[in-house]
Amino acid sequence: MVTMTLSFLETNGTDSDISRVKLFAYWTDELARREHIKNAHLSSDIIMEVWRRVAWQVYQCRRNSVKLKDEDLRDDLQDCFSGYSPESLLQSLVPLFERYMGEIRGTFHEQFMEYLVAEYLINACIYRQTPYPEFLSFVLRPEINRYFRSIWVETLSRKKKTAVCDAIEEQYFTNIGKRDSNSVGIRVHSVYHLCRLEYAGRNGFIERAFDSEKHTSVLLSLYFGAVKLGDLQKEKEFYERLSSDSVFSRANRGYHLVYYADMIPRGDFPYLDDNTSNWEGTLTAIVRHFDNTKKDHFFLRRIDLFTIRELMTARKLVAPLTEDLLNVISERIRTCEWSNETDNKVYSQAIQTEFDEVKKVFERIQQLQDA
Repeated sequence: MVTMTLSFLETNGTDSDISRVKLFAYWTDELARREHIKNAHLSSDIIMEVWRRVAWQVYQCRRNSVKLKDEDLRDDLQDCFSGYSPESLLQSLVPLFERYMGEIRGTFHEQFMEYLVAEYLINACIYRQTPYPEFLSFVLRPEINRYFRSIWVETLSRKKKTAVCDAIEEQYFTNIGKRDSNSVGIRVHSVYHLCRLEYAGRNGFIERAFDSEKHTSVLLSLYFGAVKLGDLQKEKEFYERLSSDSVFSRANRGYHLVYYADMIPRGDFPYLDDNTSNWEGTLTAIVRHFDNTKKDHFFLRRIDLFTIRELMTARKLVAPLTEDLLNVISERIRTCEWSNETDNKVYSQAIQTEFDEVKKVFERIQQLQDA
């Protein structure tokens, strides 16, 4: 990353606006340009299309615990890029992908794969092509989702931004009311994306979805989206439902555990906490929320704390939470700039009250463990 950044600044000037997306866009373009010089019959655009497709296939193979063999990839590339030599298409992978013993294992740096996959999915939405819409039913890495949003924000024209949102919204309403796992997954992740993309129809979409949605997993996604946008009425409603409905709370814990790779999803939605899985990835993510100074993460704090409390309670264990991490969270609560805004005073007190409850549960369970 340091080398990439220095090269970018050398080319574009030290006063250039820089981001991860701009870095990866610059470097993939540069690598494709260099590969085009070596293989002049392959344009840079074709090379980029090949890389995106292969990155997606690598990711899919990893999700399904299978290997991506050269021979399988050769057949696929020949079908998708007719008119080009399969061997030259495979050769174009050399600058970016790791190939060993007839197998494609990934990119030389994992973030290149994540970025290329996100680009592939953005284009799939814009042009309504595979893997749209099926990718919406998958639980994707958080890193890929972050690149997806950043690419949408930083690189797309207004027309293409609208095309992405229209495509995702269409899938939500096409699958409304269906209870099979695929349809529910599409609605869960459609909500996830649309609540985080700042487009003209967002508020209207959220209202319509809340009016029609009944499935627990999709409602969880809706609540998180609404809360991150600062809807404290929905935050209160969400908290009260989690506090009063043990199955809803268990589904919330499972939602976190699967998303942060602490638990392998089994069966249909909702993914219920098995009450035994380690939750280190979830805790790391929640602590990162408290480190984040953006306002949308401030609005998640009470729900995050409640989730920590319930994870400990369900396991009757404090680990992986420690007293040091509790102190870090306490300090972030104490010094949060958003707490001092007049409109947030009541909510800020609610956060502190929930933190006090977390600390009480931590101390009680720790005493029982030490007894």
